Amino acid sequence: MKDFSIVAGTLMSDKTISELRQFLTDTGLTPSDGCSDYIRIAECFSFEFRRGFDHEYQIVGDADTLDRLLEDVTMISTRLAENQLEHSFEVYDDQGEVAGEFNYP
Repeated sequence: MKDFSIVAGTLMSDKTISELRQFLTDTGLTPSDGCSDYIRIAECFSFEFRRGFDHEYQIVGDADTLDRLLEDVTMISTRLAENQLEHSFEVYDDQGEVAGEFNYP
């Protein structure tokens, strides 16, 4: 059976989608261009910021291995925390068990 892991969470920010895209670029990441509802991160297997309600972005993503997903989420969470952006992510393994939690503050 192939390993398949997912991440779900939220980012709380007053930034518009364009401002968030620029912020991610400024931190050294490569965000997708053009879409007004979501941003994908090129360095990650699959990691997406989706515009939610008010000051909230929904986070969704996956990877073909748990290790890869944990690397991706650690990288994103670290960059958000370094810039004091409130977020909360949970990583689930292929059995649906929580394999990691990432929060700031």
